[in-house]
Amino acid sequence: MSHLEVRDLSFSYGKLLVLDGVSFDIEEGEIFGVAGPNGAGKTTLFNVITGFGHGRGSISFEGSSVARLSPNALCRRGLARTFQTPQPFSSMSVLDNVKVGAYFGGRDEGAAGDALEFVGLSGKKDDLVDGLNLYDKKMALIATALATKPRLLLLDEPVGGLSPQEVSQTIELFRRINRELGLTVVVIEHVMRVLTALANRLLIVSSGRKVCVGPPQEVCADQDIIDLYLGGGSCGA
Repeated sequence: MSHLEVRDLSFSYGKLLVLDGVSFDIEEGEIFGVAGPNGAGKTTLFNVITGFGHGRGSISFEGSSVARLSPNALCRRGLARTFQTPQPFSSMSVLDNVKVGAYFGGRDEGAAGDALEFVGLSGKKDDLVDGLNLYDKKMALIATALATKPRLLLLDEPVGGLSPQEVSQTIELFRRINRELGLTVVVIEHVMRVLTALANRLLIVSSGRKVCVGPPQEVCADQDIIDLYLGGGSCGA
């Protein structure tokens, strides 16, 4: 049984078709990458899976249909996500921000402390989020998602704006999340070296449609896919 199963998923904004019959499976315990050009529908795909929009088609998580559930209900089922741009409660402390995630997921305050320790922010738990640098804000966002105690974690462009060293640190954190916490991880990312370093399989989407799914080494060996859907260049760039 697949951990997450998406079948013939379509979604429109008015007359604009953003997702067009997308189907794929994610296996429990894998790291699954999603890539494609700007405007391909990647974030919309996450939005529909996590209840921020309801499309046509089916979505099953751990064998049960979840296609019409709210974000709160999905979170309590074990799906958590992050967003491209950190938008924390800036006037609140780091710890209080992460507590919001714990409450949203139906967890106690201890889950917030555990999540902060895991991402390395325990020493800044009393700092105001507004004073954090971008890397720490992103770590706080990930901690907030982890505080819900998910089984599947969806990360939307988590390394945007980070330095090469911070990208490497974030890659290692995601490996630990997968290995030590036992979470299935799904990552949207434009920085292909993140996906080639992490993903067991890679989904390429373009114009709202699935182009292919396969191991990164196979996808990156296809020059047509690189040129047409990944902007050319090297998958390791």
